Amino acid sequence: MGRASVITTDTYFNFFDSSTWNRYTGCSQISLNIRIKGKALISIYDETNSCLQTFDVHSADTYNGVTIKPDTGCAQGLYLKIEAADICDIERAFFYTDDDSVAVNDSVAVNDIELGIIICTYKRDEYIKHNLRQLYESEFFNTSSPLYGRMKICVVDNASELPLYDDNNICIIHNVNNGGAGGFTKGIEYFRTIPGITNVVFMDDDVEFVNETFYRMYSLLSLLKPEYTDDVIQGRMFRLDNRIIQYTAGEIWNYGDIRHVGFDKDMSDRSCLKDMNTSYGEYAGWWLACYPVNFIKKKSPYPFLFAL
Repeated sequence: MGRASVITTDTYFNFFDSSTWNRYTGCSQISLNIRIKGKALISIYDETNSCLQTFDVHSADTYNGVTIKPDTGCAQGLYLKIEAADICDIERAFFYTDDDSVAVNDSVAVNDIELGIIICTYKRDEYIKHNLRQLYESEFFNTSSPLYGRMKICVVDNASELPLYDDNNICIIHNVNNGGAGGFTKGIEYFRTIPGITNVVFMDDDVEFVNETFYRMYSLLSLLKPEYTDDVIQGRMFRLDNRIIQYTAGEIWNYGDIRHVGFDKDMSDRSCLKDMNTSYGEYAGWWLACYPVNFIKKKSPYPFLFAL
């Protein structure tokens, strides 16, 4: 950051929806950790733009790890404002909760999660190579990360053209071309045989995504209250030609006249952020949908496609 510059995190990716996390996990004690070098004023705001706490940083030559535990009270959302008094470098900043603030019957409630990713493809080799490379570069495949080994990937090739492959974390299997439903069913059958998998994620072969999606998904699943562990998590879809526009956040069947939740919303508009997790769909599209393994052990996809 240059001298006298200002950064705020009231954006789609960086606004922390504390009310939603509290509802689904019970997280009530939220803290901020930031590693910063330089001279700056750090402020934490809620969704009404009320300043909850400020902190002065003076660290000229080395990164200073700062932990702030604001009194969030009834805040529905949190964001940062960083005002640089001099040149500053920010290495990282994140909100987190201590395990002991998430308790059920006075015991720590942390779920043991392992993700199984199912990617169904047909003659889209370059997309598959790119997305596998991106996932492989994530913390789930970093041997020094606590997330290592917490993700396994199954690519179902309905064209039976990709080379067969299988190691402890990634496999590529061939399948007859029975469409998306048949391909994802093949992936479900595979993960039914893999011990330890707690959740499966359906994922299109041609989606663009950020690895942060899976980090947050893993964190949410790890802290979910028992009454929500059978729920489905859906990824939002944004337009590729105008990437600030959300196409859908969920689907409503509406007797075949399908409706999109949060359709055509400009998510760069801060007014859209505070309510973005308060609307619900009836089903999730398979560009990114996470199901508990207990569900897929009992049920399989219907053999037809809902056009969107």
